[in-house]
Amino acid sequence: MELSLLLPTLLKWGNAEAKVHALSAKYHFAMENWIQARIDLQSARNLCARVEDIDPAVPYLQGLLLIREGKRAKAIELLEEAVSLQSDYYPFLFRLAESRWLSGTKSDIAKLEADLPMLLEHAEADGWLYNLVACFAMDRQDWERAKAMLAQAEASLGSIKEVRANKAELASRQGHHEQALEYIASYPLEGDPLIDTRRGNILYRLGRLEDAEEAFRLVLKKDDNNPEWYRNLAGCLIEQGRYGEADELLAKAYEIEPARS
Repeated sequence: MELSLLLPTLLKWGNAEAKVHALSAKYHFAMENWIQARIDLQSARNLCARVEDIDPAVPYLQGLLLIREGKRAKAIELLEEAVSLQSDYYPFLFRLAESRWLSGTKSDIAKLEADLPMLLEHAEADGWLYNLVACFAMDRQDWERAKAMLAQAEASLGSIKEVRANKAELASRQGHHEQALEYIASYPLEGDPLIDTRRGNILYRLGRLEDAEEAFRLVLKKDDNNPEWYRNLAGCLIEQGRYGEADELLAKAYEIEPARS
């Protein structure tokens, strides 16, 4: 509240100062006033004569705003800029690694793989990183590493939904689908996109396509701006021979994220 009262005066007398606009952007971002945050971030950037003078939080927050809009490829460029400006700040490093993982392109995955040893040795490495590395290990069918990373993640974060969902995913990928479903069902959270996505994936592997479809549709009811959710449901419909409906969903995914569709 005190900062909100000070900001008008700061902006009045420091309107030509990049650091004032950067501070205003941080405030508005924290208050989820995305439009004003975007305006202030651009002003902060425009007022810097040299790239190296930019507050590293400016490209970082610009990247996070783009992620909110589903523009992850462009966001990665800004997160890389933030890291180049402050190379050892863990939140920047982690968010870049996470975005590269979620991007899924060969080049981003290769960069992530190269950065993982350094990230794991970082003094601020935490449960969220272990959870991310577990996902990375699962995709390489390195079950033991995935199990070890999830154990570390759970020790750090507790049995939160992200860790619980990935433990279920690991069990399913190892062929223990019913056990994985029981693990998901034991979590007291209904209508959550992450939990329902994991449940849908497991049901899909079991060949229970109608049940999987129901789970994927529940996800879209909660979040209709994630291209991955459309692709999941489309894949399920294709397996049922419902190609027309699947094409519409893939087209929607393409609108949100052309690079991956």
